[in-house]
Amino acid sequence: MKIILRDNVSNLGDAGEVVEVKAGYARNFLIPRQMAYRASPAGMKTWEQESKARQMMLAKENQESNSLKATLETDSVTIGVTVGEDYQIFGSVTNRQIADALVAKNYQIDRRQIIINTPIRALDVHEVEVNLGHGVHAVLKVWVVQESGLAVASTDSDSAAEPDTEAQAEIVEVAAEPEESADAPDADEAEVSDLE
Repeated sequence: MKIILRDNVSNLGDAGEVVEVKAGYARNFLIPRQMAYRASPAGMKTWEQESKARQMMLAKENQESNSLKATLETDSVTIGVTVGEDYQIFGSVTNRQIADALVAKNYQIDRRQIIINTPIRALDVHEVEVNLGHGVHAVLKVWVVQESGLAVASTDSDSAAEPDTEAQAEIVEVAAEPEESADAPDADEAEVSDLE
């Protein structure tokens, strides 16, 4: 039986090809799963209409991918990280962090589309690749910066060695204040009981 393939089928052919297969394979597998049409004039006409619609859809998606590429390459994202001594970051920046930063900027980019060729382990400007589909790849600038107030160790050894004495003094004062117990009588109640 001759059929027209709607999709690429491994070991059989590419979309649009007319191939000869066993009748049972075509009737029971390929045609019910909408992977092929019967090779008839009506099937050929349907395939031509479908391929035109598919080409128009691919052209539209390709145009959208190219416009998104132009936008991404002029934009950049900033990732805040925790740093230790000598401004070394803990771990590395992941594609999930970059994707979250892009989503915050209203881009619909999945983390699997972001390709990090070399691990990002330093504060600097890095470039990552974003796969937008249809063979379109954008280069995105990623600024890796220190999150404010999250440095683990200071480079000034004197300030790191001295504890904050004012904060500790407040903690000691609060801890030293006696707590009023619910069982202890108030001073007013003690005077009333003495008068009786």
